[in-house]
Amino acid sequence: MRVKHFIFSSCATRYAYAVLINGWLTFRKHNSRIITVALLVLASGCDENDLEHYATQGMYDSGVFRWCLPVIIMAVFLETILLGFSSHGRINKTDSIVNIAFGFGVAGSVLLIKGTQWFIYYGAWCKAFFDIPVTVYSWILCFFACDFIFYWFHRLGHEVNVFWASHQTHHSSKQFNLSVGVRNNIIHVFYRFLFWTPLCLIGFHPVMIITCDTVSTVYQFFLHTKRVRKLSFLEYFFCTPSNHRVHHGCNEIYLDKNYSGCFIIWDRMFGTYQEETEDVKYGLTGGEESYSILKLAFGYWVSMIGKARKRGNFFIILFGRPTHES
Repeated sequence: MRVKHFIFSSCATRYAYAVLINGWLTFRKHNSRIITVALLVLASGCDENDLEHYATQGMYDSGVFRWCLPVIIMAVFLETILLGFSSHGRINKTDSIVNIAFGFGVAGSVLLIKGTQWFIYYGAWCKAFFDIPVTVYSWILCFFACDFIFYWFHRLGHEVNVFWASHQTHHSSKQFNLSVGVRNNIIHVFYRFLFWTPLCLIGFHPVMIITCDTVSTVYQFFLHTKRVRKLSFLEYFFCTPSNHRVHHGCNEIYLDKNYSGCFIIWDRMFGTYQEETEDVKYGLTGGEESYSILKLAFGYWVSMIGKARKRGNFFIILFGRPTHES
């Protein structure tokens, strides 16, 4: 394993420099993130001889992101146009515009934070407990591991108030179409990737983790549709549109169900699986529908912090269960 001593005493200083450099270069030029990756590798204490190799992998990561983004944008655009002109189309154009606005906000935030993500991932990988070779089998294992992490990240997003404050934005729409798949709060971008850091410590290469997570994210995007019915035996193994419709339902029977990203096996294992048995009512269990981006993004945060200050117990409020979920 390529390891060089990681100097924790100055970690905070190097982290601050990493964030500043990453933000500045991102605004200057998108491809400059490759330079950022190089700087962050040095900052994290990895072997300088691998600098060019890591920068190339940073370019690969950027390439994956650039390929996925146009596919998602085109899919949302086509669905909106086709269903909008369809006699059965029920696209709420205002809601779709709000969703797309959130999507662009998240995309921009991902670009800003990507260098910091590489910094943390490589720093952790340089201290990995095991040296996992990059093979077909390790790729498969990494994908399952990433999906397992997503299950618990997603479940905590529903069961812990401070995480639900960001995730509730995704569930606040009363519609269910592809544009809802990009309706995410920008705040969660800044902590989401941290949940996958333990995989770096185990020994999975950062490129493998980021690639698997990206593929999983794109797959999950296409689950946000009412046009695809149940998929026979696939419902037992994979997270399908039917399974994910259940997750977005605010029906009593559907609450806190189907957290999985790609493989529904995790819900079956941990007792959170629910089959789609009745028409789904989408949205949150409490509150009125809103098209205010500021309210959707920060309204719950303001309410939660205000409640914590009033009661004087931040820990219980922040890490307790949400008042309203879906």
